[in-house]
Amino acid sequence: MKRRPLFLFAAALLTLFTVSTLRAQTNYVGSNSSGVSSNFTSGTNSYSATIVGYDVGANSNILVVENTNTVLTNSGVLRVGESGSSNSMVISNGGKVQNTGGIIGNSNTAVNNSVLVTGTDSLWMISTPLRVGALGSGNSLVISNGGKVENGGGIIGATPSASNNSVLVTGAESRWVNTNNATVGALGSGNSLVISNGGVVQNISGLISATPSASNNSVLVTGAGSTWSNSTTLSNGVNGRGTLTVANGGSVAATDIAIASAISASGTLNIGRFGTNDTAGTINAQTITFGNGTGVINFNQSDSTTLSAAISALTPTGTRSVNQLGSGTTILSASNSYTGATTVGGGLLVVNGSIANSTVTVQSGGMLGGSGTVGAVIVQSGGTINPGNSPGTLNINGDIDWLGGGNYNWQIAGVTGTAGTVSTWDLVSATGVLDLTALNIGSKFNINLWSLSSTGPDVNGAVPGFDNTQNYTWKIATAAGGITGFNSSYFNLNTGANNGTGGFANGLNGGSFSLAQSGNDLNLVFTAAGGPGPSPVPEPGTWAAAALLAAGAGFMRWRKRAKVA
Repeated sequence: MKRRPLFLFAAALLTLFTVSTLRAQTNYVGSNSSGVSSNFTSGTNSYSATIVGYDVGANSNILVVENTNTVLTNSGVLRVGESGSSNSMVISNGGKVQNTGGIIGNSNTAVNNSVLVTGTDSLWMISTPLRVGALGSGNSLVISNGGKVENGGGIIGATPSASNNSVLVTGAESRWVNTNNATVGALGSGNSLVISNGGVVQNISGLISATPSASNNSVLVTGAGSTWSNSTTLSNGVNGRGTLTVANGGSVAATDIAIASAISASGTLNIGRFGTNDTAGTINAQTITFGNGTGVINFNQSDSTTLSAAISALTPTGTRSVNQLGSGTTILSASNSYTGATTVGGGLLVVNGSIANSTVTVQSGGMLGGSGTVGAVIVQSGGTINPGNSPGTLNINGDIDWLGGGNYNWQIAGVTGTAGTVSTWDLVSATGVLDLTALNIGSKFNINLWSLSSTGPDVNGAVPGFDNTQNYTWKIATAAGGITGFNSSYFNLNTGANNGTGGFANGLNGGSFSLAQSGNDLNLVFTAAGGPGPSPVPEPGTWAAAALLAAGAGFMRWRKRAKVA
């Protein structure tokens, strides 16, 4: 019994020694001080942990690891900004840092802390996930000029309080390699990832705004060679609100890009940044899938791009839309099954595949073309329908409405043959009704005639074989559901260059163009000078009256003959 106090005293000393030893093995850069600088410029330097900016008042401290033969190892976690603010770590000129865990901005008070990894062979290696903004806000990681960060997984904005944190990967050979997933906005908001000027980010799955509290998180991939490579799915707006923008030659690769997965989610995919002169980026994915939330795809680019990924919808529910907004050209080549609205507000949307389940609105300044199939179409004032690919047939799965001030850029490359082929002339073919009831004498629809001397691509000039002493009738639109509201005086037939077209180059020699309805077909008629002009197609009531008149006349002639006899 007398030995027990001595034993406890010895145990206490051992415990104190152990704690003191462990504390001595931790590398503090600014434990409770500010403005402390610690530089490692050579050799291997080993600690149990490294903490830059430990206390709340430990601000603006800096750790530097530089030069090819310099290594800083930690058997535990490296934290930049435990509780302090504006602390930093710089790994440069081939310096290397290795540790188990990595955190930039660990607590609520840890704001505006930063890590820079720059220069060829500069490396930060972390065996578990790296968190940029665990609880803190405004923290950042920059990987530049060939620097590299490798970690088990990456999280930007880990908790609800972790907002406006960022990662920038910029420059050729700069890489952020995640052996697991990369998440931009796990629970936090306003967090961002930017990949630019040839930088590369690699991971298994990518997630933007993973939970309902995660809003306004974004990823921008811009510049030639800039790549976000996902070996599986990239989910934009898993449960929160997220935005993915691919521009100026940047690329995103994934097996599938899921947009707005949950009912509470919203996700936006931008090709090019709206309101800029960005060119397009590239989507390397087999599919783009709208989920149960609000999903949007915007084509904002100023050049031409082709999207071969098939756009589909996971379920019938959800709100989804596709918008052509930039001044460039977007070519949809796949068979797309998504429902929801497609809006052409600028540039040219070419559908060579199918968007048969989507209603298309062509607004002022927008143009719809291609030789595929689209859903119902509304051509508004200033909007243009331009079927085919020099020339061809645009198929409408539904009704087509032509509103006053709208345009049909009609191309012709050959005067005879079957309508809607590349060697003849353009055709719009609808399964529903061609609705012209919105037109009137003060609000006309424009048919802009455009002659081609050859095709592929368009070559403006005189159409071969046109004889201005002959009469022609060309079917330019057909609607299986019929044509309503036709009146030839409600159309402008423009032969001069109009709405960006080349005009009709062949001489008319006094001949003229007109429109005529024949059953379910809308025909463009050329009448040579001195010709009889197009024969009007009478309404059903007129046919009946004409039949009665003919019958009456026949009866009178019979009576006269009978009387004479």
